[in-house]
Formats: sequence, C-alpha cells, structure tokens
Amino acid sequence: MSQVTLPQRGSRINPLQTAITALAVVTGLIHLYRATTMRSMMGRPSGSTGGGFPGGPPGGTHMGGPSIMMLLPLPLQVLFYLNFIGYVVLAAAFYLPSLLQFQPFLRYQRVIRWLLIVYAAVTVVLWFLITGGGYNVLAYIDKPIEIALIILLLIDDRQASRQARLQRG
Repeated sequence: MSQVTLPQRGSRINPLQTAITALAVVTGLIHLYRATTMRSMMGRPSGSTGGGFPGGPPGGTHMGGPSIMMLLPLPLQVLFYLNFIGYVVLAAAFYLPSLLQFQPFLRYQRVIRWLLIVYAAVTVVLWFLITGGGYNVLAYIDKPIEIALIILLLIDDRQASRQARLQRG
C-alpha cells in the first residue's frame, strides 16, 4: 500500500493559541446558554422583584436604586446572544488565519488579540455593574474563564512581540 504525503504548510498554531481559542469558544457557549435559558424581560409579571432572573435583578430593581440595566440599549437576552457571536467570531478571526496560513489576515492578528482582551474585560466589568457580583454559579465559572482568556492573550501578545523583534534583527 502506498502512502501519499501532503506538503506540510507549517501551521503556526501553538498550544497557547489553541487554549485561547478554546476559552473564547467556551465562554461564548456559556453566554449562548444564558441567552437561550433566560426568560424574556418583557414577559415578567408586573410588580416582580426579579427573583426569576438568575445572575442579577432586572433593570430598575438593583438594590440602592436604579441599575445600569436601564441604560442598556438592548434586552439582556439579546446582549447574551451578541456576546456569543462576538466571542465565536473573534476566536475564529484569531485562529483561522494562522491555521490556513492566510497571509493577508495574519497582520491583523495583534489587533484581533487586543479586541478579544477588551471584549472579555468589558464583559467582566459589565457583569459586575449589572449584577453587583451577585451569586450565580454559571457566572462564577465563566468570569474566571474570561480572566484566564485575558491573561493568556496578554502572554501571547508578549511572545508574539518578542518573536517579531527577533525576526527583525
């Protein structure tokens, strides 16, 4: 039996990028789960204090007065869907150019890395502003994932910058 050897393209995917992609996809899937399991805020009974909303009270019922929920441009459920889409798109944009050795997009990898850092940081900050850090098991699983994602992205950026300096001379 003969074997066919395909030319190796020398994938630039390293374990760190694989971990980054996995964390981004996992946190995206957690946000998708939250979106699909969340009751519509429009459908809650009048006079409800928000007891049916795990992860924090609905807009206007935050302890101590109005909450940031009143300032959100879209319902929280829609924001969870958008968060899922954002994480998956950014993870794909970060990973695929390296995997496919698609040179025109490789130069944007640093920009995408920083977009992911900011995206994850904003998600964590908004979670705290919306819920006040209120108890939610899923959030307590997801927030460390997002923080780990930020840390790995910063490590990857430092390594990529160091490697770029070495290649220049």
